[in-house]
Amino acid sequence: MNLASSRYLSGYYVISIAEDQNPFQVASTLSASGEFDYIRFDGHGEFLEIPNDPLFPQQWNLGQDLADPPMLDMLDAWELSTGGNSVILAVLDSGVRYDHEDLDENLWVNPDEDLNGNGRPDFFPEGQGGDLDGDDNDGNGMVDDLVGWDYYDSDNIPHDSYGHGTNVAGIACAQTDNNENGSYRGIAGIAGGWGSQPGVRLMVLRAGHGEYSASDLAQSIEYAALNGADVINLSLGSRTDYQDVEDAINAAVNPPYNVVVVASAGNNGEDPEDPSLRYPAKYSTTIAVGATDESDIRRPYSAYGHGLDVVAPAHVPTTSMDGGYTNSFTGTSASAPHVAGLAALIRSIHPSMEWQDVRDLIRNTANKVDGMNGQDFHEEYGYGRINAARALTELAIVSISGVHTFDVYNVCDYQILTIDSGSELTITEALNVEGTLIVESGVSIVFADNAQFTINGNANVTIEEGVHVTFG
Repeated sequence: MNLASSRYLSGYYVISIAEDQNPFQVASTLSASGEFDYIRFDGHGEFLEIPNDPLFPQQWNLGQDLADPPMLDMLDAWELSTGGNSVILAVLDSGVRYDHEDLDENLWVNPDEDLNGNGRPDFFPEGQGGDLDGDDNDGNGMVDDLVGWDYYDSDNIPHDSYGHGTNVAGIACAQTDNNENGSYRGIAGIAGGWGSQPGVRLMVLRAGHGEYSASDLAQSIEYAALNGADVINLSLGSRTDYQDVEDAINAAVNPPYNVVVVASAGNNGEDPEDPSLRYPAKYSTTIAVGATDESDIRRPYSAYGHGLDVVAPAHVPTTSMDGGYTNSFTGTSASAPHVAGLAALIRSIHPSMEWQDVRDLIRNTANKVDGMNGQDFHEEYGYGRINAARALTELAIVSISGVHTFDVYNVCDYQILTIDSGSELTITEALNVEGTLIVESGVSIVFADNAQFTINGNANVTIEEGVHVTFG
């Protein structure tokens, strides 16, 4: 242990710890000496930026300073997560133009069909260095299903020839701040990563062309769940309740899959006979999403009713089927991927969070807009207009109180965990800290035999006086 800086700010010092020393034990010893007011591990930050995507200034739905109110407040949300590449978001729609310049780096590629192992979908024969060999390598009944499956045409090319699915995918998954060949491209996606860091992965399922059949949709949902989707977006709807679709969703949300299913409310809000939610948004196992405008007023076409969960913007910029962009994708179909993208960010921080808890977090952190007249729930707005920054902040800032035993506890790099004074923790396998850990005075932590305590180099750990730590 060595002094690594001179005294600064009338009392601060930087101390370096040898690699073979346990930093937690060193910090605990220093704290117990009574010579220091407090001790923490040095932290790291980054210079805050606004994405350079050329169309970002037009994305009023995302930008903190581009609208009043600030809508999803993505600039603050992105400080907590830009989307984890281990998270899979499935778009079940008219297909997607998956070679689009703003989507192609965020594609899910079936690892069992990626024959050349480069993580990219190479739709040419294996003999020429591609991924196509005409075999069902993963045994799921679909041959060469590289990025998903086309249930409408029953083949492995779920390419968009209608446009709707590409519009949907861009809102959630477009690459953010991506510079390619010397120029920045397109729009910013809610969970599209940042720069060279990829975002969540886009799984493509084609269930129709303008219209869809219930059987194709149900099979698409089943495929997504079986192949690891964390979030499913359904920007579609029907007046009819189809049992196979409901069964597929029920299977997807339940163990072992625990998928978050997001569905658009419907565009029949001006129907005098039936302005209620369409299926599958009407199912209690989905997050039903309505549409609002720049002033947080419900779009007149947006379906409503007691099953509505939240609302989100519509008539927004996004990717288009021709390889370019559109400024006017509208309908509740545009609103749903805002919520799916937020759900994917939540799953990036907390991968195992129960789907009901994801829904509750999105509901509870939504903005209560003026049209709700002070109510917690309103049939035209659900629980409010979603706010990504509020949702991720509530998820990231957590505390533990009382007596607990954990096998493994991970403080991820987005989180600030406070262990409240007087708490007693037992760790049987591992405590891993990548984010910020604050241990208040009077806390007792017992590590069982062979239990590990790991602090990532960028972690920030503060230990107050009177903390008792026992190993073995």
